[in-house]
Amino acid sequence: MASPRTIRAKIAGVTKIQKITQAMQNVAAGKMYRAKERMLTSMPYAQKIHEVVERIAATTEMPEHPYLTPHAEIRRAGLILVTTDRGLCGGLNLNLIKMGMERALSLQQQGVEVSWCLIGKQAINFFKYQAVGDVLAKVCD
Repeated sequence: MASPRTIRAKIAGVTKIQKITQAMQNVAAGKMYRAKERMLTSMPYAQKIHEVVERIAATTEMPEHPYLTPHAEIRRAGLILVTTDRGLCGGLNLNLIKMGMERALSLQQQGVEVSWCLIGKQAINFFKYQAVGDVLAKVCD
């Protein structure tokens, strides 16, 4: 059987762990509250964007603009790769990068010049530190 001193030490340790856990829960609750407030303040903006997109989608006539007309021959393509800034999204970033690389390779095999626009630290770091050969014809941050 354990001595009273070790039992008291274990009780004190458990009490300290409970206090630390409670403090961590309070910090997490505060972060959640602030995130919820930011979300609620951005709701009018999101609703306005939704209305604008609905209005654009409802128009039947297609505006004539050089960027919106199909071309007979594609010589250059720009790929926009959007990733997260942190790597806590499971395989999301890796799958996005793989899809972008596959698309770039298929375009280059067709003789199309590919330019990249990278958004997010994960994409920028991947292309900065990985040897990807000729896929990176041009990269803009």
